[in-house]
Amino acid sequence: MRQSNPSFTMRGVAVLILLACKAVVVAAQAPATAMPTPGMRVRVTLDGAREPIVGSVVSARADSIAYVPLHGAASDTAVVALRQLRALEVSSGPRLHVLRSVGWGFAGGSVGGAVLGAATYSPCTETGFMSCFMAPESRSQSALLGGVFGALLGTSGGLVVGLFHRSDDWQPLSTERVARLRVVPSARGVSASVSLALP
Repeated sequence: MRQSNPSFTMRGVAVLILLACKAVVVAAQAPATAMPTPGMRVRVTLDGAREPIVGSVVSARADSIAYVPLHGAASDTAVVALRQLRALEVSSGPRLHVLRSVGWGFAGGSVGGAVLGAATYSPCTETGFMSCFMAPESRSQSALLGGVFGALLGTSGGLVVGLFHRSDDWQPLSTERVARLRVVPSARGVSASVSLALP
């Protein structure tokens, strides 16, 4: 029986796992700067709160925001000062998670398949014609084949999940206030006004 090169198959397993790890990439989001407008979907996290609150904006001022919690009535409107918020996020609309789901499916399938392939390996001892065709010749080769098949199954499953799973795409919004000084000519010389707004 032909002997496989253990170093070659182990490199194959290592490359497969490395690709699986690189498949899941989460891009960092920079804080948005636009003032939330009435009707916009927001996610509010208060200082000291464990879970965020999802709601719809009623009004937004330089130092506070009024919103109605999800599935709430107009009488449930809450007004919160920006200084009481740990995080304020706005939704840019529902989005699919195809790439993320495919990445997780590929990563989980390839790693799980490689582990399963290595754990279930047993040498082929048959002597008939073509009886050991496509049978792995070592535990590392079995892990590599298991990782390939697992990656195919995981990618397919991730694609199906990603096509049917929708969620809000939340963008962080800065809650810092910026003072703006405005100087304009007037009948008595000049006049100045100071306003506070989100950056």
